[in-house]
Amino acid sequence: MTKKLLTLLTLILGLIMGYSQAELTTTAPSANSTTGLRAPNGTTAHTTVRGVIIVTAAELAEIPNGTTISKLGFILSAAATPGPSGGNIQMYLQNTTDVTNLKSTTWATAISTMTSVYNGTYTIPSVAGSVDVTLTTPFVYTGGSIYVAYDYLGATFTTTGGIYSANNSLSGGWKGDVSATTTPPATLTQSSSFRPSIRFSYDNPFTNELAVTGIAGEKGVLNNTISQNQTVTSLIKNTSSVTLTNIPVTLTITGANPYTTSQSIPTINAGETITLLFTNVPTINLGTQTITVSIPSDENPANNSQTFNQNVLCDKIGYAQGTTQTGAVGFNTGAGVIAVKHEIPNAIETYVKTVSNYFPVTANNSGNTIKGLLFDTNGVKIDSTAVITITPAMLGTKQDFDFINGNINVAGQTIYVGFRQVANTTSGYFPFANQNNSYVDPNAAATFGLNGGVPNPVGSGLGYLMIEATFTFGGFDVANSSINGTVCSNSTLNITPISGYSNYEFFVNGSSVQNGTSAIYTTGPITATTTFNVTITNGSCVISSNITTINPVTAEAGTLQITGTTETETTICVGEGVDDLIDVEFVDTGILNGEYYTFVITDQATGNILATPASGPFNLETAPPGNCDIWYLSYYGDIGLGTATNVSQLSGCFDLSNPISVTRLSGSDCDALNANNFSNNQIFNVYPNPTTSILNINYLGVKTLDLNISINTVLGKEVFSKKYEKVQNHISLNLNSYPNGIYFVNIIDNESGSVLVKRIVKN
Repeated sequence: MTKKLLTLLTLILGLIMGYSQAELTTTAPSANSTTGLRAPNGTTAHTTVRGVIIVTAAELAEIPNGTTISKLGFILSAAATPGPSGGNIQMYLQNTTDVTNLKSTTWATAISTMTSVYNGTYTIPSVAGSVDVTLTTPFVYTGGSIYVAYDYLGATFTTTGGIYSANNSLSGGWKGDVSATTTPPATLTQSSSFRPSIRFSYDNPFTNELAVTGIAGEKGVLNNTISQNQTVTSLIKNTSSVTLTNIPVTLTITGANPYTTSQSIPTINAGETITLLFTNVPTINLGTQTITVSIPSDENPANNSQTFNQNVLCDKIGYAQGTTQTGAVGFNTGAGVIAVKHEIPNAIETYVKTVSNYFPVTANNSGNTIKGLLFDTNGVKIDSTAVITITPAMLGTKQDFDFINGNINVAGQTIYVGFRQVANTTSGYFPFANQNNSYVDPNAAATFGLNGGVPNPVGSGLGYLMIEATFTFGGFDVANSSINGTVCSNSTLNITPISGYSNYEFFVNGSSVQNGTSAIYTTGPITATTTFNVTITNGSCVISSNITTINPVTAEAGTLQITGTTETETTICVGEGVDDLIDVEFVDTGILNGEYYTFVITDQATGNILATPASGPFNLETAPPGNCDIWYLSYYGDIGLGTATNVSQLSGCFDLSNPISVTRLSGSDCDALNANNFSNNQIFNVYPNPTTSILNINYLGVKTLDLNISINTVLGKEVFSKKYEKVQNHISLNLNSYPNGIYFVNIIDNESGSVLVKRIVKN
């Protein structure tokens, strides 16, 4: 069982492969663990180290047959400190058809059939990284497996030994021995599955060679209640010695959500790695599926594709693929918190009910205690489980633990779900299983202090932690065609919940009205307060929406008339520098109904909106000649008034009053406002015009008249009326108390009915 020690900033183990234009390096076996015991670690305990490992043909598949190996090396995942340290190392290689380590435990016998390829200095640096030596005897790889042996004698030493990247997947893959003396062991007394990872470097033979070196869906256990699409990450490397162009990359999904798409890489330089994202990959259906990313066949077709296995569920989430554990992770004798990160983008109320852990089969885990924790994006604890004592029965199994509250709504948040490990300074333990993958999101997990705090991402070196969470879901608001919960009386309502689920049951006023696969329901005309809600079925999950109340309303804008009159039409003269104030009033204010109100002035011919004044009077003096209508608008919610340029663009629940029609004249056209049908021998002279106070009316005729003289505002409101009998020559009217503006003087002969209308200006 691999054990990985956590610090609050976990070290990344290193790269699987490195490329340059002229040289390729393959690391085999690939690193899934570490070892400080089976390669020279720089301490006096490792004064002499002898070891022999087998690297299988499958692990060396990237190296073409006939390739000359020019360098060998190890990978330090943690440096020897304070260092440096080192000595002499002799390295041996042998081609073989063996698939397990069948070497003799007698050192002389083990190396007797091997080729010595290097005998010289080996320095263990004080920083993590690769440690390579250039072979003095190049070695030709003929296919199959390779035995690698090393014989080390230390000369300078350090205090803390180095830790090497390793692989523990092959039982008995390493044979060897170490000694604190300068006499190397003649017999290899130790055997282990931990093989140090070896770097094989060789001249690049390829001119058309690409590799899919990494792939990962967003999660191994994907929750499609939270999101019904995902982004798939892939890594494409050019392992050729030349630049390649126009490379098609195909993503294929088989299983629950069959899907195929492709992208093209325009240019990829020799040695370059490109991260290619496939976005909006659907995850609508529940079930298992396999994601494959592939490239066209080339000089090494064995590395032209990678797969990622996924289980799409409605109530769980996690990163692991299946149940197979790679190794064990923990803080050893220390304490700390490790948790996995999840973004919850949906608007549905989402509650984290349980946290799950796969317990590694490690004896020291039993009897120790952990505690499940739920953190927000800032590392603040928002829920926890009871203290958990690890029992022998838990080892090798997945266990679920309930959160104490379980009713914290995390919708729309980023959360961390994980565990606190309690320190055991006597016997360290590693209670959390991990799983390797070809690509690991470096932000998928983080460590925290015992009381939370800022998350410290652990990077990619741990693989994916096998920690899962279980959700339940509460209410959510359902989209509908109402405006802020209101609709116009007698209109229908479209109810449109989230699409993509298997079944929808619609309830109106508590009664089921539609149950099936359709994700839309249209009501009949709504005339009274109505409630609705929707129940969504998603596999084994049932999600109920919040209850929405809809109120039918009637907008009423009333009837307008010109203030002081019953008129709805008027004519004014504009452009004279005298304000033309038009005021209106409601015939009956008691019938007005609405949430918002405003006046709207429109062009009479086109309906284009010219202005939306909140109240009158309306001054149109600066407007050009033409015809306009003044309306009163009553409405509910957003009817588009803020963006509409024409009344025809308004939509929703609204009502317009009758229009007040205004004809705007200018210049000589204003003379049409005057009228005179008296005979030629009945002449009136009205002056001065404009006037500031006194208005004189001189009658120049020969016959006395009985007259009715009235004065009206420009809107038709009568402000003066008087009957004059036997008028012979002169009448004076005092306008001093009248507001400045436009007035019409009406002179009527009571006998003949003749009328003179004279437009005057008071200023």
